[in-house]
Amino acid sequence: MSGDMGGNGSDGRVFDEIIEFLRQMEWPTEVLSAKVVRTFYSGEFGTSEVMIYLGSLDICMVIDPVVDRFDQHWGSAVVRLIGAMSQEIHHVGIGIDDDGDVFVKVNLPVAHLNLERFHCLLLGLCQVAENMLLPVLQANAFDHLSTT
Repeated sequence: MSGDMGGNGSDGRVFDEIIEFLRQMEWPTEVLSAKVVRTFYSGEFGTSEVMIYLGSLDICMVIDPVVDRFDQHWGSAVVRLIGAMSQEIHHVGIGIDDDGDVFVKVNLPVAHLNLERFHCLLLGLCQVAENMLLPVLQANAFDHLSTT
């Protein structure tokens, strides 16, 4: 699968390594382009889509949305919680995207790419997403209860 999309040079080598790492980890892999791979993480609260983007200097892994806004606005409790989480959890970016959905992301410099680091960061990203789901939903429920 990676032979057609991997390309030439170091980007192709890194892309092929990512595909091989996912294969070794037995994670499903869907190649979307020469620089984008989709995989899925099955956690306690369902399955999350993980997008992996290959940049010139790093690999960015993103789960977006961790929590979908569903046409509601986030109240102050959710916004404060996301802000606190993003300050306290290091190496994983947490925020609210342009659509209002909560996301998590992690970057791995291409120069430091190996199976152990990739595996550790990917699992860490998924664990952070899994661990923040209930607190965000609880904060959202609090916001909506306090407005009624």
